[in-house]
Amino acid sequence: MKNQYPLTRAALITCGCSPTSFLPLLGGMAFLLLLVPGVLSGQGLPAVQVDGGSITGMWIGTPTPTWSFRGVPFAAPPVGDLRWRPPQVVIPWDGTRACTQYSMVCPQINATSLFHPQTVDEKQSEDCLYLNVVTPSTNFTDRLPVMVWIYGGSFLNGSGSAALYDGLSLSRKGVVVVTFNYRLGPFGFFAHPALTQESPHASSGNYGLLDQIAALQWVQRNIAGFGGDPTNVTIFGESAGADSVLDLMCSPLTDGQNLFQKAIAESAPCADSGIVIYSTRPLAEGEAMGQKLSAALGCAGQPDELAALRKVPTQAMLVAADPEQRLFQNTADYTFQPYVDGWVLPKNPVNAFADGDFRRVPTLIGSNREEANIGLPVVKFVNTNKLTVPLTAIYSPYADQIYALFPPPPKPSNAQIKLSLLQTATLTVFTAPAQYIAKSIAAVGQPAYNYVFTGHPWGTYLGAFHSSELPYVFGNPYVTFDPTTPPSALSDGMQGYWTAFAITGDPNGGGRTLWPTYSGASPLTMMLTPDGFTIVRGYQSNECAVAGQLFVPPHSPQRAGSVTGTTLR
Repeated sequence: MKNQYPLTRAALITCGCSPTSFLPLLGGMAFLLLLVPGVLSGQGLPAVQVDGGSITGMWIGTPTPTWSFRGVPFAAPPVGDLRWRPPQVVIPWDGTRACTQYSMVCPQINATSLFHPQTVDEKQSEDCLYLNVVTPSTNFTDRLPVMVWIYGGSFLNGSGSAALYDGLSLSRKGVVVVTFNYRLGPFGFFAHPALTQESPHASSGNYGLLDQIAALQWVQRNIAGFGGDPTNVTIFGESAGADSVLDLMCSPLTDGQNLFQKAIAESAPCADSGIVIYSTRPLAEGEAMGQKLSAALGCAGQPDELAALRKVPTQAMLVAADPEQRLFQNTADYTFQPYVDGWVLPKNPVNAFADGDFRRVPTLIGSNREEANIGLPVVKFVNTNKLTVPLTAIYSPYADQIYALFPPPPKPSNAQIKLSLLQTATLTVFTAPAQYIAKSIAAVGQPAYNYVFTGHPWGTYLGAFHSSELPYVFGNPYVTFDPTTPPSALSDGMQGYWTAFAITGDPNGGGRTLWPTYSGASPLTMMLTPDGFTIVRGYQSNECAVAGQLFVPPHSPQRAGSVTGTTLR
C-alpha cells in the first residue's frame, strides 16, 4: 500500500488515536526499500491452501529468508446487505490468488484537524476484511508460535497494513506474525434497535469485535499451512487494540474455541475514567446514538429503515457520523466503541476482571510513562481554574483526592498546569488500569507481567507518549525515527521479551534482565528504559489506589487498600 500522509510536525501528534493513521511517506518509503532486494512473487512459488482457495505470497530473501502474504481474505466483503452483520464465510475463488498487495483499509475519517488522524481516502473500502501473514518458515512445515496484532486508533482509525506494523522484524525472532483489518467507526460499532431485533442474539454494534474473532478463527483453521502453531497463539494490541485484547479475554465467544493462549495489552484505556474514549458502553446507549444518526441521514421513518441505512453511501455515512473524540471531553455527537450487549460482551470488562469472568491466560500488560503527553501540543490552559474545573467534572466525587496527587506549585505557569493534568490523565487512564488488570490476572493464578516504557524517540519534551513504544516493539521506522539504528538495545530487548513471552508465556531468557511476575502482594514492574531494564517495586502504587476508586468495582478486593512502595513520576 502506498503511504501518502501529507503531515506537518504539529499534525503528527494526534489525540486518542494510533500512529498507524499518521505514518508519512518517509516512513513508508524507508520500509519499502527494505523489501526491494530478493522479492519474488507469482509463478513458481509454493501455494498455500486457505479458506476460499489457493494463494501465493512473496519471498523476501534478505537479510533473512521470509515469506509475506498480503491481502488474504478472511471473511466475505461486509457490503450491501452484509453491512452491520457478523462476518460471513469467505467467497471462494478459482485458480491461485496472488497475495502480494495489501487490501484497502476500512472506511475512516480523512481528517485535517489535530483531533482527527490522517488517512488514505483513495484506498478505503467497506470491502476490507483481509489479513497479512509474515512467516520465517521456509518450508511451511514448522510449528512456530503465532502473534496476532490488533491495531489501535480509538476504534475509529487504523489498519493492519501500516508500514509500522509490518511483521518482518518480529518474525526474525522465530514467530509467525499476523495483522488484519477490522471494521471501524460507524461500520464496526453502529448499534440500532432494529439491528438488535434482527439479530438472533438480540445484539448489535460489536461488528468490529466479531471481525477480530473471525480473524482468530481463520488463524486456527489456516495458520498451520504457513508453518504456524494454532495451539500457540498470542494476541497483542495497543490502545483500542489493547482494549480489544481485554474484550476478547472477557468474551464468551472466545471461550471453548481456544483461539489464543497468551495476551499482550499495550496502553489499554480500559477503565471508563472519563477521559479520551469509553472502553465500553451499554447497548442501550449505542442504540440511542444509532437512532440519532439514522434520523440525521433521513432514514428514520422509512418503511424499511435498515434497508435504507444499508444503502447510504460509505462517504455519506462517514460525513454524517463525523466521529470526533476531543481530548479530556466526551462531547462528540457520535462515539463508537464496543458495547455490553449480552452476547459478545456480557458485562463491562472491568467488572468481568473483578469477577474472574475472563479467559485465564498469561498476560503481559503495561503503559508508557508520559502517555498523555501526546496532547501537549494542543492542550492549553491559562490558570489553575482551567485545571480544577475539568478535574472536578471528570473525577467527581474523588476530584479532590486525585487533584492532590499531582498538584501544580503556587502561581503555576501554563506548562506546570498542563503537566499536572497530563500526569493525572496518564495515571487514571493507563497506569492504574494496567495494574488493576495485572492484579486481577495474578489473583486467579495466571502469570502477569507489568511494564512501564520510558523511551523518548523525539526527545524529553514529549517523552514516552501514547504509542511511542510501537517502533521499538516492531523494529520498524516510524516517521523520522528508526529504532534499529545504534543504539538499538531497547528495541532488541523489547522484541526479545515480547517474542519470548509469545513462545513460552514467560518473557525471560536470552540473557536479558529477569522479569518477575506481578501481583498485589509483589507489585514488581519492569522499567523499559533507553539505559537498560530495571525492576521497581510498587510503581505509583499509592496513586493507583486513589485512581482506582474511579473504576474498580466496589466488591473487588483491590478497593481495600494500596501497597506502599517506591513512587516514580
